[in-house]
Amino acid sequence: RKNTLRLAAARMLVLDEADRMLDMGFEEDLVDIIAYLPDDRQTLLFSATYPAGMDAMSGNVQKDPTYIDVAADEPSNPVTEHFYRVAAHRKPTKPSAGTPNSPLELPDRKAALDLLLKHFLPESTLVFCNTKIDCRAVANTLGQRGFSALALHGDLEQRDRDEVLIRFANRSANIVVATDVAARGLDIKDLAAVVNFELPTQSEVYVHRIGRTARAGRGGLVISLFSDSE
Repeated sequence: RKNTLRLAAARMLVLDEADRMLDMGFEEDLVDIIAYLPDDRQTLLFSATYPAGMDAMSGNVQKDPTYIDVAADEPSNPVTEHFYRVAAHRKPTKPSAGTPNSPLELPDRKAALDLLLKHFLPESTLVFCNTKIDCRAVANTLGQRGFSALALHGDLEQRDRDEVLIRFANRSANIVVATDVAARGLDIKDLAAVVNFELPTQSEVYVHRIGRTARAGRGGLVISLFSDSE
């Protein structure tokens, strides 16, 4: 609207994570912005899921689109998933590597996280929490227990988020505790492990979380803590 960005020469429009834009209510804003683009252009929508409303969004910005569904082959280095039931007021016990998908009982979440990180010793770990409060609390607790951990959540300024990711990339910190702000769009090189400190409430979010590891043909470890209510 200020005419500081001129889009008359644009020939391609890419909407990445289009499903997320719908979830967050950005469709109206997108339509306003796209009105400044030439009609003669190529428009691409990318989405990991296909929620209700995607056809309407496509109809607003595309003409006679071609739909391409990419089905990946079974990866040669799959994600290895371990689930651990969290039991309150239990004395910590050394976990066994066990069999993937075998629910072994562990103490409360923070003690369990400490125990599992020391057991598996991943070179780099992304820990997911459901709230910003838990994110900050878990990062602080890990720091108090001798881990090099940073928090990443929506309350941080963009420059602070960038600093967290730079420190994580250069391994000056090897653990990032994050909300789902980090579940999409981050391609973290050689991420060894993802930990679900809490399970998400939506299966699609779980898939996005664990997709941060085992990328580009590499294997990855996923550890999920859960209570009976989850």
